[in-house]
Amino acid sequence: MEAQFLGHEALVVIDRARIADLKRMAETAPWFVARYCLHSDHEEVVQEMVIAMVPGACTMPHRQLGKRKSYVVLEGDLLVLFFDDTGAITRSIQLSPQSGGGAKVLSFASDVFHTTMTLGSDVVYLETIAGPFRPDAAEWAPWAPPLKDGSELRGYLNRLQAADVRLAANWPDGVPGCLVARQ
Repeated sequence: MEAQFLGHEALVVIDRARIADLKRMAETAPWFVARYCLHSDHEEVVQEMVIAMVPGACTMPHRQLGKRKSYVVLEGDLLVLFFDDTGAITRSIQLSPQSGGGAKVLSFASDVFHTTMTLGSDVVYLETIAGPFRPDAAEWAPWAPPLKDGSELRGYLNRLQAADVRLAANWPDGVPGCLVARQ
């Protein structure tokens, strides 16, 4: 569950104040994620969202068949992990608006399992995906435990941390924020 808001204005401006509000909402959201939908309706052909995640936040691996997805990071460092059908990491890409921090834009076929995780500070990014939005269209990875299962989730996240040194640095106490929220 995350905080989510649909943009019903004819003109949506995402300024520093709105980003600050979104980050504050993410701090208190059960999953540490908040999104402001730039589209006014889930039936729209293009679904655009400004998403804020607090340090240690993550999303569970999922995919949307037959869709294309893009991320543009506005603040912070975002790690995107890609998995094969067995849960093995096949690729990891760091996105950052800073010149030396990594890629700035990522576009990919959303047919592959993927997850997003913060690296260090708050992350704010723009996500774009083809609509319409169907809640049941996302396929959650069968090898990843549900967020509500604290013990299995801890083991899963520890495996991710061991596979990518950037996560070890991000979780110095070994407990990511997305795990703390579920306990």
